[in-house]
Amino acid sequence: LFDEPISGLSSKDSEHVAETLRALAREKIVIASLHRPGASVLRLFDKVLLLDGGGKMAFFGTPGGMVGYFREACEELGISHPSMVAKTPLGADFVFDVLETPLNAIGDGGNTGAARRFPPTFWQERFESAALLKSLQRDVSPVERPGAYKGGGKLPVPPKPTRRWRAVLLVFTTHFERSLLSKMRNRGTLYSTFLEAPILAALIAITLRSSPTGKYEFSTALHIPAYLFLSVTVAMFLGLTNSATEILRDRAVLRRERNCQPSGVSYVSAKFLALGLVAAVQCFTYLVIGNHFLEIKGMLFHHWIWMTLTALTGTGMALVVSSMVQTERAALTAVPLLLVPQMLLAGALVPFKEMNRGLFDEVKVQRLGGGVPVPAWVMPLRYAYEGMMVAQATRNPFELERIRMQRKIERARDMGEELGKDGIERFEMVKEGLRRLLASGARTETEARALVERIRRMVDKGTPLEVATMKVWPKGEDVKPTYSFFVNERIDLLVREAETFRNDYRNKKARHVFLALEKPVPFYQEQVDTMKFCGWLLLGVCVSCGVVTAFVIGWQNRDVG
Repeated sequence: LFDEPISGLSSKDSEHVAETLRALAREKIVIASLHRPGASVLRLFDKVLLLDGGGKMAFFGTPGGMVGYFREACEELGISHPSMVAKTPLGADFVFDVLETPLNAIGDGGNTGAARRFPPTFWQERFESAALLKSLQRDVSPVERPGAYKGGGKLPVPPKPTRRWRAVLLVFTTHFERSLLSKMRNRGTLYSTFLEAPILAALIAITLRSSPTGKYEFSTALHIPAYLFLSVTVAMFLGLTNSATEILRDRAVLRRERNCQPSGVSYVSAKFLALGLVAAVQCFTYLVIGNHFLEIKGMLFHHWIWMTLTALTGTGMALVVSSMVQTERAALTAVPLLLVPQMLLAGALVPFKEMNRGLFDEVKVQRLGGGVPVPAWVMPLRYAYEGMMVAQATRNPFELERIRMQRKIERARDMGEELGKDGIERFEMVKEGLRRLLASGARTETEARALVERIRRMVDKGTPLEVATMKVWPKGEDVKPTYSFFVNERIDLLVREAETFRNDYRNKKARHVFLALEKPVPFYQEQVDTMKFCGWLLLGVCVSCGVVTAFVIGWQNRDVG
């Protein structure tokens, strides 16, 4: 917003200032109040709002349209102006001369002083009449008569215009670009992405870098579960803080644009996508530092997916809060209220078996048998932590290949005599490949990863002789088992214990066991993979929050009276 930026400048300097304002308008809306600009300055602006005495609007439109409008007024009202006779470029001076046409310029009247022939109300009514006639020529539905509406104090909401997919996509793109640019221009976002997330990762990883022996080793590290829990907690925190005040800040824009009846779904979807991209970058910078310090190999992508999904869940929850509260203080106060209960009931700070007995549905079975307390069922952070733990236990390069071979063996056993000669030979190759994998060793993580890949390739495409004679333990004193580069013993122990509870023969029905590899689903006969269960549930929370936010915004925008 600029107040008379060209006052007191020469015509050339005024043009330079106007060109600068034009360049600024490529990224934002520029509003400037000008006093009698020249024609060269006037044509650089997209729109002109002409105000007469008392704030009466005499014209609104393009600069060229303004000059043409007042040229027609001169011809219609019989006003003679030297610029029209000389056919020189017409600018603001011409417009103001027409507005302030004196009485003595009409006919042969005497000296009337500074009296105007046409008062400001005349020009306002003339422009409104011209705009109305123009709208009627475009087949716009006529305005309803004042006495036709019999309702209460609020005006009826006009019918929502039908929009094509291209228009909907254009609105979505506009909202997305606006939200993303707003976040990128905010220094707090840059500090959070390139300072806060890496510093938190370094602080957490350095503090938790510990093994029972003096030298740190990932396989015997004590605090990898705590690191994964803090990682999803940081992701939830970033999602909440990034979004807690977003809709509050846009409320003035939404109020101004609600006459256009924008879709709340497109606005929330664009806002969600923009904030999700920011959160994804923040989570990636966090994991690059944290996983490097703790020597977690081959899991960057899986951890990034779970952290991003957790951040999106926090974003959705924060958008719901931001759409309902009235002040930024109330929105920021809600962040700890949303985060702290989730941290307590995620199963990491306090093990479920040590929690209050009154929180469990069936105390004897659930509390000591790996069950989940009732309040934890509605805590998204618990599902994020569980999914990330199971992913670490089953999606690392070593366990991924071991589980794949184990499932091949189980399927072959179920087939029995239907295998045939080739099937039996392939079955023996897979068993030998599994033995070789479990007995393999390497000096470095790179060698271990290459060895696992070579064993997989031999089992899939090799011969029984090649598999049986494959060397999997190199010579040397610094060789370690392959699994030690990818498998953490503490996480493996927690998951195996959960599987023991799940497969207990005393269970009369399928139970929901924390950190087990599979989960029972209501009204579904078979159990589903835990990561799919947790992932789909978090996505459901995100979608539900988006629907609620869009509904609240749509309801607020309907209140146009």
